[in-house]
Amino acid sequence: MTFDRSGRRLSTGSCAFGIVTGEHRVALVGERANGLRFFIWQFTHDDPAYYNDGYDRFHHTWSVDGGKTWYDGEPLTFDGNDRLLYYDPFGDVVMSEDGQTVFSNVYGVQWSR
Repeated sequence: MTFDRSGRRLSTGSCAFGIVTGEHRVALVGERANGLRFFIWQFTHDDPAYYNDGYDRFHHTWSVDGGKTWYDGEPLTFDGNDRLLYYDPFGDVVMSEDGQTVFSNVYGVQWSR
């Protein structure tokens, strides 16, 4: 739900905890419970970061169609062509929403203007 500063409800919509905006598009940020794919990743990579701060239970997701479909990954920004770039939680890569690998072997991402 969206509220104004006085507490009046303005609108309701998909359950999300954040947004990433582009020139003409919006991506919703959400979470999904970890499933088999996560546990296979953890077993094969033994990444200690996934044992901390609830990462053993949930991971980020994103949606660009108002919450109708959700995809795994942490949305970062939109590129100049208004394509969403996101961090793949299972692969140390930054991907575009159309499946193209933008950066590989990524340890951390920070954006500025």
